[in-house]
Amino acid sequence: MNLTKIQNTYLNNYKESKLVQKCEYILITPQLANEFLTKNTNNYRILSLKEARNISQDIKTGDWDQNGSVIRFDENGTLLDGQTRLDAISKSGYAVASWVIWNVPKRSERSIGTDRKRTNSDHLKNLGEKYPKVLSATLSNLFYYINENKFDKSSSPTNIQRDKILENYPDIKDSVSMFCSRKRQGVIILSQSVAAFCHFVLKRKSPESAEDFLLKLMGGSNLFPTDPILILRNHILDVKTKGGYLTTKTSICLVFRTWNFWRENKKMSKKKLLKDNLIPNPI
Repeated sequence: MNLTKIQNTYLNNYKESKLVQKCEYILITPQLANEFLTKNTNNYRILSLKEARNISQDIKTGDWDQNGSVIRFDENGTLLDGQTRLDAISKSGYAVASWVIWNVPKRSERSIGTDRKRTNSDHLKNLGEKYPKVLSATLSNLFYYINENKFDKSSSPTNIQRDKILENYPDIKDSVSMFCSRKRQGVIILSQSVAAFCHFVLKRKSPESAEDFLLKLMGGSNLFPTDPILILRNHILDVKTKGGYLTTKTSICLVFRTWNFWRENKKMSKKKLLKDNLIPNPI
C-alpha cells in the first residue's frame, strides 16, 4: 500500500465518521451514569474498582479535573470506553460534566486504551521535580501513613492527592534529595523512597538524630555490637541474603521501632525487633 492510498484511507474514514459520529458535552448524574453502565455489555476489560474509588474520592472532594476525557459508545449503543469514570460518578453521588461521543466504529475498541498511561512520576517530572520517581513513591508512603497506616494499597493516592501532600509538606523533597543525591554502594538496606519517608517523619522529632540514624543504618559505620541500628541492619542483610523481601510497611515498622530503642539508649534484641508488624509512633 503506497502513501497516497494510506492517506486516502484516513480521509475516507474522516468523511464517514463526520457524517455519523456525534459528540456532546453533557452533565452526567449518578443516575445517568448507571444507565450508561447498562450499555457496558461487551467490554473485555475488567472494571478497576481501585481506580474507580480513587476517581470517586477526587469527585467527592471537588478535585476532579474535567480534562477532556471522552465516554465512547459504538454504533450499536454499546459502551466502548469510560466504565471506570462512570462507576466513579455513580459512587460519588455527584453530577460531573463530560464529553460523550456516539457511533464510534466498533472495530476501534482494538486501539482504545493501548497508549501508555501517564504515571504520577510523569506528572511530577512535568512539574520540574528533580527525582520524580522516588518523590512519587515517597508521597505515596506519606499518604498511606497519614491515612491510618493503610499500606495494603487497596486505594492508592491519585495525582491530585499527592499534589496536596506535596503542597502541605514541601520539605519532603529535602528528604528525597538527601538519599537520591548520594551514591549507593554495596547491599541496599532501604529503598530510596522508604529511607526518604522515614527521614521526613523522624526529622520532626530531631533533624540531626534522624540524619545520623539513617546514615548509620544505610552505611553500617560506627556501630557497636549491641547498637539497635546494627541489630536491624543485620536482620535486613540476613533477609536479603536468603532471597527474602521486606514490604514497605514492614521496613517502616522495623525502622521506627529501632529508632525508639536507639533514641532511649535501650538494648534491643531481635525478638523485640520482630515482635509484630504494627508501625509504632516514633518518639
